[in-house]
Amino acid sequence: TAQRQNVDSLKQRLQVEKTDTGRIRLYAAINSHYNYANADSALIYANRALQAVKPLGIPLLEAIFNSSLSYSLYLTGNYIASMQAALSGLSVAGEQSSSRTAMPFKYRKLLGENSIDTVSEQNTHQYVVARLHYLVGFVYIATEQPQKAIEQLLISKQMFQSINNQRWLHFTLSNLSNAYAYAHKYKEGLEYGLEDFHLVKKLSIEKGFTECYIGNNYVGLNDTASAKKWFYAAILTAEKEHSDRGLANVGLAQIFLKSGKMDSALWHAHRALYLAGSQKFKKFTLAADTLLAVIHEATGNTDSAYFYLQRSVKLKNELFNSEKAQELLSIVDADKQHNADIEAAKAAYKRKLQVYSFIAALFFLLCVALFLFRNNRQRTKANRTLSKQKNELEDTLQKLKATQSQLIQSEKMASLGELTAGIAHEIQNPLNFINNFSEVNKELIEEMKEQLATGNGQEAIFIANDIQENEHKINHHGKRADAIVKGMLQHSRASSGIKELTDINALAEEYLRLAYQGQRAKDKSFNATMKTDFDESIGNINIIPQDIGRVVLNLINNAFYAVNEKNASTTVMPGQASYQGQPYEPTVSVSTKRSLSFGEPVPNSREGRGEVIISVKDNGHGIPQNIVDKIFQPFFTTKPTGEGTGLGLSLSYDIIKAHGGELKVETKEGEGTEFIISIAVNH
Repeated sequence: TAQRQNVDSLKQRLQVEKTDTGRIRLYAAINSHYNYANADSALIYANRALQAVKPLGIPLLEAIFNSSLSYSLYLTGNYIASMQAALSGLSVAGEQSSSRTAMPFKYRKLLGENSIDTVSEQNTHQYVVARLHYLVGFVYIATEQPQKAIEQLLISKQMFQSINNQRWLHFTLSNLSNAYAYAHKYKEGLEYGLEDFHLVKKLSIEKGFTECYIGNNYVGLNDTASAKKWFYAAILTAEKEHSDRGLANVGLAQIFLKSGKMDSALWHAHRALYLAGSQKFKKFTLAADTLLAVIHEATGNTDSAYFYLQRSVKLKNELFNSEKAQELLSIVDADKQHNADIEAAKAAYKRKLQVYSFIAALFFLLCVALFLFRNNRQRTKANRTLSKQKNELEDTLQKLKATQSQLIQSEKMASLGELTAGIAHEIQNPLNFINNFSEVNKELIEEMKEQLATGNGQEAIFIANDIQENEHKINHHGKRADAIVKGMLQHSRASSGIKELTDINALAEEYLRLAYQGQRAKDKSFNATMKTDFDESIGNINIIPQDIGRVVLNLINNAFYAVNEKNASTTVMPGQASYQGQPYEPTVSVSTKRSLSFGEPVPNSREGRGEVIISVKDNGHGIPQNIVDKIFQPFFTTKPTGEGTGLGLSLSYDIIKAHGGELKVETKEGEGTEFIISIAVNH
């Protein structure tokens, strides 16, 4: 429903948009929305975008929208037209192979899947050509020509690696795994599939069909247990990414059919047919129909087997009949001949250029001879200038390093300032006890003297006992104050860099309490619910306590700041506070956990790596998605000027990395943020 509303909103904006670039941007966005919901509608808007781009006369922009059209045609099952669009894009892009100004800056921001604003200007051409080779390989897979697909995808892989475009490298590796499975080269397919799986985990992006293709290769290697594990993981991934087309169900149905479990095979085959048919993906529908025909024939249900066989034959003829196959070959051959003609013309032009270049080289040498003497005279002067500039730069660098050290110290002192208010409040309580009991003891001593003077020894003993008990209390609260002061000194002193066995639960609880009291000292109206969930099985772990303490304190202070900001924007209603009409209670949660699994980690699990996990979670506004990638950068802050240095999270990140751990963030706008520290430990 939300996606439908989004598409409707884009269409309404399209009706009033006046600029060419604005309309192209909206066409591309609508095409992207429809690609996985309604392939026919996606094709309409891909065509409109391409027709709007052509009059601009920018070959690379036309080529990139040819790739969008090729993909939409692929989704409708029109593989011939898809191949034509991809080859047309390659032909257009080839005309600009040496241009560095082929994509004006204002067109580099066309949104969505067609955007190349993450690619440098020099790499634009290589990026576009790599995408088009990828799509040619994509169509070859669909038309069951795996060896040709592998050739194209290997070209695409090499190009994406050379420009370090890891997102499209993921797509290429995934389809290489699929192509090798079609070619019955399962070891190679598994190698590319696992390489892709590790890449998407590292990048934290959508996996797509990666797990399905790994499962298919395990099926080819007769490793049924591993195949089932990856197929089930693929189903969970597809549900999370809303991209389920039934491919994993096809794989499971084939496994259950082979093992004679017909009920399970039939269920998964029907599930695959439903998922593929609901999104109009013809190739996946064909796979499900073919499988259902085989299952029904194996169970003796001939009527159903004949029904699904007819459907699969009709659909296969629609997608792969001999006339279409011949037409596809003709298109590829014509494109090869066209490219050969272009290369011949280039060779002739190159020979002419060689002659002109020789003449130009002679002229250039004459010019060089004229300028060498002049340049030699100026070189000494230039060297003196450069030496002076070098000295100035070195001086500036030293000043920058000194400033950086001051800023880091400033961040440390800011952290200490946050603690000071909480410690002052904490230390006041034991001091009050010490003062009160001292006053009481003074009075009791006077009273004891009076009793001794009157000879009442028994009463004097009772009073002495009271004095002794009070002295115990004074001693207890004195030690408590001493422990608080030592904790403050430990935080404020420079880190020794030496790891110590530390009770992480006690450390987290202490900093939570002190941070809360610090907030209360700064703002008497501040209030928040604090929740803790500590894993008592963790015990002591080997860390640098001053450093980890600073990280925990920084995260807790940020959490209190977030809930206080959200609380300030709440609307006070009779008897309760609310945020956007919902009851709101500022809450900060701190928890610890130790992973218990010792084996190979299951996909998408933090378990099994021997880690202690510390979580600081709040229910504040959350972090906007457009700045999530920046929050660990030095000097980046969302706080008003004067309220933050922008170094807290950067230093925290460096501290955790130095401990061999990870600091991650999970956030959702309007709901809150969770920072997760994971530190490797020895089980």
